[in-house]
Amino acid sequence: MDNSFHRGSVAEIVSLFRSSNEVRPILLLGAGASFHSGVPLAADAVVRIVKAHYAKVRLGYDWRLHNRVTTSDWKPYLASLPWFQRYKKNMAEAFPDAVKYLLTPQDFRRAFILDMVQPQRSTSVGYNALADIVYRQLCWTVLTTNFDTLIADCFRSHQPYLRAMVEINKTASDLVAYDDNNRCQIVYLHGAAEYYTDRIAAEETRQLNERLVQNLRGSLRDAPLIVIGYRGAEHSIMKHLLLNGIDDSSHYRHGIWWCIKNNELPHPYVQELATNLGSNFNLVEITGFDELMVQVSQELKSEFHFSMRQETKPDTTSLHEEGILEKKTYSDLDEDLIKTTLAKYCNRLQLSSVHSSQFQSFLLEQRFLTMRDGRCMPTRAAYLLFGKNPADEFPYAKVLLEKEGKKRIVFDGNLLNQLRHLIDYMSTVDVNPILRIKKQKTAEEQQAYPPRAITEILVNMLVHRDYALEEYSRINFVPGKKISFVSPGGLPDAVFQAVNVQEEGNFEPVRNLSQLRNRLIADIFYGIGVMDKAGSGMTDVRDSMLASGGKADYRVHDGNIALTSTLRQAVQQAPEVSNVATPIISREIYTTNHLPFAVIPPTIFLIPFQGERTDIDFVLSERSKELPVCIVDDRSEFKSVWSFADLQLYEQLLPRDLDLRNKIQKPVAELTKNKDQRNRFVWLVGKHWQEYLSTFVREGLFQEPYKKRAYFTLQDRQDSRVVYTSRMNRKVGRNVVKKRTSGRYIYHENEGITYAIENLGDQWSLRIKPFYMFTGKDSITPLPSFKRTKYSTWRIKFDKNKNVDDDLYFWLKFLSRGEPTMNIGGVGVKDLILESSYIETEIAVASGGEEE
Repeated sequence: MDNSFHRGSVAEIVSLFRSSNEVRPILLLGAGASFHSGVPLAADAVVRIVKAHYAKVRLGYDWRLHNRVTTSDWKPYLASLPWFQRYKKNMAEAFPDAVKYLLTPQDFRRAFILDMVQPQRSTSVGYNALADIVYRQLCWTVLTTNFDTLIADCFRSHQPYLRAMVEINKTASDLVAYDDNNRCQIVYLHGAAEYYTDRIAAEETRQLNERLVQNLRGSLRDAPLIVIGYRGAEHSIMKHLLLNGIDDSSHYRHGIWWCIKNNELPHPYVQELATNLGSNFNLVEITGFDELMVQVSQELKSEFHFSMRQETKPDTTSLHEEGILEKKTYSDLDEDLIKTTLAKYCNRLQLSSVHSSQFQSFLLEQRFLTMRDGRCMPTRAAYLLFGKNPADEFPYAKVLLEKEGKKRIVFDGNLLNQLRHLIDYMSTVDVNPILRIKKQKTAEEQQAYPPRAITEILVNMLVHRDYALEEYSRINFVPGKKISFVSPGGLPDAVFQAVNVQEEGNFEPVRNLSQLRNRLIADIFYGIGVMDKAGSGMTDVRDSMLASGGKADYRVHDGNIALTSTLRQAVQQAPEVSNVATPIISREIYTTNHLPFAVIPPTIFLIPFQGERTDIDFVLSERSKELPVCIVDDRSEFKSVWSFADLQLYEQLLPRDLDLRNKIQKPVAELTKNKDQRNRFVWLVGKHWQEYLSTFVREGLFQEPYKKRAYFTLQDRQDSRVVYTSRMNRKVGRNVVKKRTSGRYIYHENEGITYAIENLGDQWSLRIKPFYMFTGKDSITPLPSFKRTKYSTWRIKFDKNKNVDDDLYFWLKFLSRGEPTMNIGGVGVKDLILESSYIETEIAVASGGEEE
């Protein structure tokens, strides 16, 4: 490399993408970026052009058979062409004239270019890494000299979580869409072949569209430019845009980083640009586009950029999911559900830098919320997903379930709660019974419908329906035969046009064919893991139903006003054997008794103290209802009070021995690496849980904190009945304290739980274990241990698997009060939230069964 160039480094390029930077870098990509996806470079493209021309003009072949043209044919022919003489030493430079002289007429040129830029291999890892970078908002604008659609195709393949893509300069009319604030913007500098706007020939590449140039110069004045895979040979880009724009772009004050492959020589145009810019120009040696993008993505995998969006006038008339609900505010959303959902979302998409305190900003950035006149208002999508009472805006956003056309159950609330309740209902044995699978020599059991198939259809029904229609979603359940799911709005238009719909409306789904009617809603469902890659859901359901011996049918109604997806359970194999189906099932889902902490405060405050612990304990306990939960640690050299809350905000209520001026704020991740400090963290979280349990005193729940257990008592109540919502979505009562007699002796059987704060891998959780406490006549005092052992032994024979599962479900509903989350933070702590669903794990199960 010429030492006269100012040298930059790959590390410096990585730093340009940092989320902490005020401006986002602009990428300029050339043919080198597409090479590993099978799109030819300029020199190879010239050879292909000559061969196609020779096949068509000299041999009379279909030009697509250009591979039949031999080197001895095309090479002498090319050498004989007058215009080629000046390019003999550099084939790549001949590309514009090869297009001009050999690809005629224009329709032949269009067809050839479109064929040439079709990737011969799957999209390279570099483009996938770039999609990830753009999703994290680390880069907004990508300029390309190429005619291939690899960037756009790759971005589309990352839907639904990468959305709102804007393509510029494919046609003259789309230039109006150019905006520095577009979060995912692709600019085709040389136009698009499919619209006959491509600029390739020499006279066409003298200059770019003037309006586009003015837009780009404004952007390049305010952001760094990174160039990858581009030689810098076109006059239009190097002279018209960059060199002639030095003054308008303030000498590119944010810098240009021009990447070239190791030992590659920069083009003379590039040298001229470097000379004019001095230290604002940096030449960087890289291995390749793919390697650089992967490195940037990996080093910044936990970073997400937030920006202040300009306030926009609320769109109160739009029926689109981004339409604003002007009468609603952020307070009309379930904030705990937002935090729980986004914590799972960010974890799945590796956005560990986005903390719960930033979730509102994240929703603003992702267009779920908008600011207007200082008010934060939700979009239709946000209210459907997180609204406290979505029925007041969307009275038809409900699911009606009918059993054999008669019994009706309504599932309402926001979409996330609807999905949770529907999955609970569909998992009951009444809906999804166990079938006996008969094989040649063995027998085994499986559920009538694969649980994943049911979940996929439920998600499709909620995500893809048209919420502007005044129709309910419906589920029709015929026991032992089928379940039909009816979604208003039918298939999105692009999908409807692409599938082969039969006369009666039936069709077969096509893998990877998708159009997202509700992108924001789909984004959240994808991010929390209940929705797979766009376009795979219906085909996956069809395949899993066939594999289990059943079938999935799809049908649209009356010209696509509704979509019905029907799951038909496995057909019985022999009349003399009931509930027999064909065998399959290779994976099973197991539910644990652990409730995950969806959100934990990122830091803990440690406040040193001097004096007697008893004094501090006394003051803290006396004012416990007014103060945040805290623990007193005097076992280490650094005697301190621990709390998730900043106790300085409560200074007037605290003991004088606490030294608030020397408080320390430590990350939870750092504290939990040390065994002793991790034990104190568990102690603090456990105390929060105990404070939360104390809110159930009126329901008769009695605590024994030191034994980490709680059980129901009658106390002053005569009725021990607790009402909760069952899996069948019905209100049911449960007697949690039962009076028992043994001869003349009266005692009570009390339902209870033991609990513990535990870590499963990287997941903190609350383990719950139901048990029975046996108490005396007062229903409070435990019986002697030998009697409890005796009665427990007698009681355990009734605890079958179903009973244990029902017990866990009851405690879940009771402790969560039927809500999707449990915020156990209390005073001053908003971000200690348990998810109201047990951790599940999917395990591969070897095929087999018991001998008949």
